[in-house]
Amino acid sequence: MKKILFLLFIFSNILNSQAQVNQFDAKGKRHGIWKKQYPNGHLKYVGKFNHGKEIGTFKHYNINGSKQPIIIRKFEPNSDIALVTFYNLNGNKESEGKMKGKRKIGKWIYFHKDGKSIMVEENYVNGKLDGEYKTFYPDGKPTVIAHYKNDKLDGKYQRYSIKNKIYEDFTFKNGKRNGYAIFYNRLTGLKLEEGNYLNNKKVGLWKFYIDGEEANTIDMDAENAKLEKLKK
Repeated sequence: MKKILFLLFIFSNILNSQAQVNQFDAKGKRHGIWKKQYPNGHLKYVGKFNHGKEIGTFKHYNINGSKQPIIIRKFEPNSDIALVTFYNLNGNKESEGKMKGKRKIGKWIYFHKDGKSIMVEENYVNGKLDGEYKTFYPDGKPTVIAHYKNDKLDGKYQRYSIKNKIYEDFTFKNGKRNGYAIFYNRLTGLKLEEGNYLNNKKVGLWKFYIDGEEANTIDMDAENAKLEKLKK
């Protein structure tokens, strides 16, 4: 008899806990803990709603039933801003940053395969790249330091060799190369060429180097004019 009562108690608790999941409030909005499954029955996500608003921590899983979440979203108190972390199936971080709704905001960090060393740092304003952008070698040295404005490259752009030497140095304006540029051999560090860009075109006099010594100067305006004639 005691065994039967115990089983009934356990069964009623299970039913009660199931009844408390996936509930709606009086206005038909999701409220409390919600769990959603994929068509194959595996858990898709689990999280909590407060009268239709996502709160607390949401965990999202892949369709194959892995116990490791692939996305974890942690909402700030009384806010729709969440710290979002993406993971691979080994549990290593892939990327992390804040989102407001579906838009990225502030600094986002992307990681190398080890989930620890930083691969990319970028900044967002209202879902668009804006501000300093950096990429890194696994040892932490920079590969690129650039700048964005309204989702387009805008400002100084520098590319670095594994020896931490700049081998490309130029400027973007509204997504196009503009202004003075200089290029170096990434292995030796010796100068290769230098000149000016205008809307991605080489213009004016460009100097070219062999073994670091000036070897030739070309009038790119004249060269561009020749190319235009050939197109006609």
